[in-house]
Amino acid sequence: IGEYWYRQGDPSKAQTFLNLAIQHTQKYDSPSCVGFQASLALIEAEEGKAERALERLDEGEKILQKHPREHAVFLLQKTRILLLINRVSHAIRSLQRVNQIAERLGIPIVSRIGRMLVDTRALVRAARDDEKSKTAD
Repeated sequence: IGEYWYRQGDPSKAQTFLNLAIQHTQKYDSPSCVGFQASLALIEAEEGKAERALERLDEGEKILQKHPREHAVFLLQKTRILLLINRVSHAIRSLQRVNQIAERLGIPIVSRIGRMLVDTRALVRAARDDEKSKTAD
């Protein structure tokens, strides 16, 4: 429900439902809990709460070490958040980790995760190029 409200352009309602979902799934160290945390971190980053978003991402990542597919999706979200808060070098490292997981799991490009990976690579490439052009000026 939180994702729905986020897509509808109501981050306040999205936060309410994401927080409820986190509360209900947190006690189980569930990968879905981490997904909710990543979605909430994205909203926080968009609202300028970069440090809180990063804290939330760090908390969630520990749980996903045992779930490589979910970890890859999480890292893709983390990469996008890092780009949003202008941490390009961190985003590049995060994307490198996703690439390693995707290669190890043999994730096809035509899958949902594969398409997300292709899109995120393009975003990182654009951010890196933009950063290079700024330093060249």
